[in-house]
Amino acid sequence: MQVIKRNKSLEEFDKDKIYKAVMKAAIATDQENFDYEAHAIADDIEQMLKATGEDKIDIEQIQDLIEIDLYAIAEAPETAKAFILFREKRKQERDKANRYANMIRSRALTPDEANSRANANLDENSFTGRMYEANEALWKETALDEFMPKEIADLHNKAILYQHDLSRFAIGQHNCLTVYFDYIWEHGFQTRQATLRPPSRFASACQQVAVIFQVLSQHQFGGIASGHIDRDLARFVDMSRQKLIKKYQNIGLSKEQADALVKKDLEDEVHQGCEALIHNLATLQSRPGAQLPFSSLNLGLDTSEDGRLVSRGILEAMIEGVGPHHQTPPFPILCFQVKNGVNKKPTDPNYDLYRLAIECAARRLTPNFVNCDSSVCHENPNDPDTELTAMGCRTQMGRDIYSEGDPYNRIGRGNLAPVTIIPVELGIKYGVVTGKRDKPDLEGFEHAFDYLLKKAEESLLIRANIMFKQKMKVAYEMYVNHVWKGTYDYDDEASVYEVLKHGTLVIGVLGWAETLCALFGKHHGESKEAEEFLMKMEKKLNAYAAECTERNKLNFAAYHTPAENLCYTAMTKLQQRWGKELKNVTDHEYVTNSIHVPVWYDIDVFDKLKEEAKFSKLATGGNIVYVEFDTTAVHNLDAVEQVINFAMDNDIPYFAFNFPLDECTVCGYSGEIPAGGCPECGAPDEAINRLRRVTGYITSDYRRAFNAGKQAEVRDRVKHTHGKEVELD
Repeated sequence: MQVIKRNKSLEEFDKDKIYKAVMKAAIATDQENFDYEAHAIADDIEQMLKATGEDKIDIEQIQDLIEIDLYAIAEAPETAKAFILFREKRKQERDKANRYANMIRSRALTPDEANSRANANLDENSFTGRMYEANEALWKETALDEFMPKEIADLHNKAILYQHDLSRFAIGQHNCLTVYFDYIWEHGFQTRQATLRPPSRFASACQQVAVIFQVLSQHQFGGIASGHIDRDLARFVDMSRQKLIKKYQNIGLSKEQADALVKKDLEDEVHQGCEALIHNLATLQSRPGAQLPFSSLNLGLDTSEDGRLVSRGILEAMIEGVGPHHQTPPFPILCFQVKNGVNKKPTDPNYDLYRLAIECAARRLTPNFVNCDSSVCHENPNDPDTELTAMGCRTQMGRDIYSEGDPYNRIGRGNLAPVTIIPVELGIKYGVVTGKRDKPDLEGFEHAFDYLLKKAEESLLIRANIMFKQKMKVAYEMYVNHVWKGTYDYDDEASVYEVLKHGTLVIGVLGWAETLCALFGKHHGESKEAEEFLMKMEKKLNAYAAECTERNKLNFAAYHTPAENLCYTAMTKLQQRWGKELKNVTDHEYVTNSIHVPVWYDIDVFDKLKEEAKFSKLATGGNIVYVEFDTTAVHNLDAVEQVINFAMDNDIPYFAFNFPLDECTVCGYSGEIPAGGCPECGAPDEAINRLRRVTGYITSDYRRAFNAGKQAEVRDRVKHTHGKEVELD
């Protein structure tokens, strides 16, 4: 007689296994003297199975008979219950194992079907991408099953309170970092395999920045940045200058001749070094799935001769593009820091760099623009490390309660982890959109939102505690090189708490436009009532983050979430519960980012900026405001400058503009290319690379990189310049 196991394999019947299973249940209920009964049950079941005359018996049938026999014994009801609980536990374990196996199978063996396009920077079909996605799926399930309270896990699964990069939750990995370079420039960059000497000239420093970004990116899941790449590299310009001066000494040249050669060679080296930096960051893959480092370079404030050379070199290298057809690289993202008295006005020393940055952005969609006169700056004029910086996505560093110097130091710190509240569900339940009420229940909404704030805080504290328990050896290059300020002498077994406590935990928000439409029938771009309620809720979020900082003695901040995959995931969940017919709530394939006016809403460029400016400075952990231009609009750089200045003057901390950027990979033609192919060389549509912005970054062809929701959002984007050049005042 054979037993049919759950995996459908066959095994010879062995009544001793019945005896052992019964004894496990008996011992679990303190009935260790159950040996006789266990043998009797095994014998009885063997006889019953033989009496059926069947050659093959299902394992579930055997376990059903065990339960019946246990209940038949008067003194064994607790043992029967224990056996049932044990059986159920094993079933759950098997179900989990099967679920995990299916995840691996779908991602590793059938990547096309499982491709979620959750990360526009990831090639999910590559060997390492498939391994990465399978691994990610397992760690996500582990975090939900083992590390998170069920209530918070359920909120995540419903996309109401979303835990970003969930796969890193259980292992305690942090998000992003703005690198502190000073220690490296003095001591060299150390890896477990070798140590790089400190650079002695500009070109080698540029190479090292790319290597450093590539290596450090493997120890975190988010972006990597220089807060002032012009200042970080300026010192090496003079090192190269001095080498060139020495080279041309004593060879019979006049001072004028030698100076001219030094100047030319130095400019060539800076240009080539910056070009190499851009090319390396655009091609050096650092994570599985052919991912590039999410790199950002802040620049524009150094007014020294050498700092200006660096900024100019980087901007010109970006304008030139990469490859034989001078294409736009998705990384690095440049962040040009705009400041009155430095570069904003024609009389400022770096105004020429500001104009070059505008020219670059009108050609390459980058740089984005950081407002260093914003009310969130808190800059110490004697400390460049307090200048406002940004990650390409939008992350910014606020106050550090543990800073040994200025509390608004931005360098050598990072965002530890974000969690996002998606209040659209609350808007539907408490709003007018379903037709069940004439007026929104704002008190009920606020009460429910307060609950989500508390759960957001709770989940971030759980995650932070896991991070703080990690030891330095988990990210050797991160800690041995002192790239976080506050790093002390490296020790494999030392806790990372004293370092990571300088980072920030952020509570984000997504989908205010849909929430307001659900509550009031209109969003903040078209309703004063909706706008006032949004301001109240944004102030509540900002205040709650400040309370979390005080209560937990950790840095918390409010955040305007950049949603890439989440915009689609959240809407899919909402549509499953509420259908696709709720007007301007569930009738699109995506949820609108943070406090943005919906992309489909027709609004003038300046009106959009004025509306979103009201809320942007409340998100001290990061935000971005952007507008959509037609390709014709960016031809007028004076008008583009006016729009940027308008954003800066309206206290928007971080600004970017979008326009369709299509590039032919055959001939290099660039512009807004209609469907069908290249108008210049006739190359088919498949040869056209259509770049678009996602979150604050740029992606390669959005048709291949974006998920269905993000693609729908791109199609719905209204041009705020209405098909014409922006008119100057």
